[in-house]
Amino acid sequence: MEMIQKRKTRVQIAIIQDERVLLLHHVMPRHKKAFWGFPGGGVEENETPEQAAIREAKEETCLDIRLEDFRLESLPGNSEFYEKSITFIGYPMAGEAKLGHDPEEGMSDIVRLTDIKWHPLWDEQGMDGVRKEEFVQIRKFLKEKNEK
Repeated sequence: MEMIQKRKTRVQIAIIQDERVLLLHHVMPRHKKAFWGFPGGGVEENETPEQAAIREAKEETCLDIRLEDFRLESLPGNSEFYEKSITFIGYPMAGEAKLGHDPEEGMSDIVRLTDIKWHPLWDEQGMDGVRKEEFVQIRKFLKEKNEK
């Protein structure tokens, strides 16, 4: 098995359209678990987190997105690969949401993407790969934006 280099930062994107958020089904064979979560991945060398978010969205969902002025930094939880996580909000600008290719090369035995779905933004059920603090902050930001 190829050794995966630890990257400093992971980005993930809550892609929003029509009061729904785009989720990907992640399967982790090594840990025998699966969950629905946001698209995302590691920031590559000489890439900003914003550039990484746009690239990861395109790779994993086939969508060109526009990022909102929202950035939530946190610790990545139980990650073997990342030191920090940044969550963005994005909106589809072009393309059709469909499952793109799997995560970073060499990681398919660690995590695989197997499905894609639009999920009601205000329904926390079935979003087991999204941490509650992220979900709360995203909804708060969107609610405040809509009230302006």
